[in-house]
Amino acid sequence: MICSSNSTFGEKKLVLETLVQMSTTYMAAGITIVLALNSMSEAMRLREYRRPVCSPEQSCFYEAFGMVFALCDCPGEDRSCPQEEEHSIEHRGTMYSFCEARDIPLCKDGDISTSVKGIQTAVHCICPDQNELVQMPGEQKDRTNYVCRQPYHGIDDIVELKTTTVQQFSAGSKRVFRVFHNC
Repeated sequence: MICSSNSTFGEKKLVLETLVQMSTTYMAAGITIVLALNSMSEAMRLREYRRPVCSPEQSCFYEAFGMVFALCDCPGEDRSCPQEEEHSIEHRGTMYSFCEARDIPLCKDGDISTSVKGIQTAVHCICPDQNELVQMPGEQKDRTNYVCRQPYHGIDDIVELKTTTVQQFSAGSKRVFRVFHNC
């Protein structure tokens, strides 16, 4: 028994204060636990993530390096990206799928073949295999364009040259260097 008949008034007061402090501590702990559980249940609720809706030139799905990327949802009721051959193209080892069947033209020299904004990939034209895709920063900070360029077979055909010939003899062989201006 907490209080005996021999207890003094001061002892009884101390016991009462201790009990009040303990009950206040337990009440605060209980409230903290309830609030923590409520916060945890809020954090644990599944939130639906919707990808952005694809524009016509955007690839809704692509497969590269053995990995599959679903980038945007198709417009309409069925948001899934079709995997049929008529909705897909293969370009430089990557398989791109689109919401609608597309007839994608071949790029001319200097055309933007592909543009990437964040992870959204838009295919504008197909760069022929003999041409090069050159990465160029886009006008927007988070956008990268890939420009289709014809390969340079002879730099003399492309750039007006102002050449300076420097002869260097190394190990008995003559090396000719050109300094290109206006490159």
